Amino acid sequence: MSESPKNKGERGVYPIHDPAVLDAALLRAMSSVQADHLAQGLEIAAWAGFALLRDSESTTRVSAAALLSVFAARWNAKGIHALEEDATGSLASALGGFSMACEGRDREGREQFLREASRAKIPHLEDGIRALVGIGRQAAAIPLTLAAECSARTLGVRVILLLLESGAADGNPDVARSCLNRLLILKKEILP
Repeated sequence: MSESPKNKGERGVYPIHDPAVLDAALLRAMSSVQADHLAQGLEIAAWAGFALLRDSESTTRVSAAALLSVFAARWNAKGIHALEEDATGSLASALGGFSMACEGRDREGREQFLREASRAKIPHLEDGIRALVGIGRQAAAIPLTLAAECSARTLGVRVILLLLESGAADGNPDVARSCLNRLLILKKEILP
């Protein structure tokens, strides 16, 4: 039995000769996810966030910044809470409450804790990224109310703005310029 599949789409082992080409293809495929698919969008934004922070290829980081800005613009257009200058509260506490509310099928609790998460301090970018993954997975399992979705989008936009701000300080001038330009455009659209 051959390790490589004979037909496209067939299971098997695909040798990767150029990881940058694979990353570019993944980012293109992910950019087609609609803003209405919040659960998928949150997880894709998280993946792109990690790519922006950690990928060794500058072209992948630039593509990740582009994808993140598209999602932030889409979520803003769908509706987010006003972004407050001074974030308050514990992200970990809000997410813990959200998780318990999901387990208990507590609709009002999910709304309350996601609203708290959307306003909470994000101590580290990785915490914000992981929060998007967790919320996305819960939203895929238990549909969120419109109010809870608005809070999840708000947190997503906040995390993306922080990621782009971090990317604006990237050592590669192309990445830094791309992130800064996208950040400025988004802030113009989103912030009062």
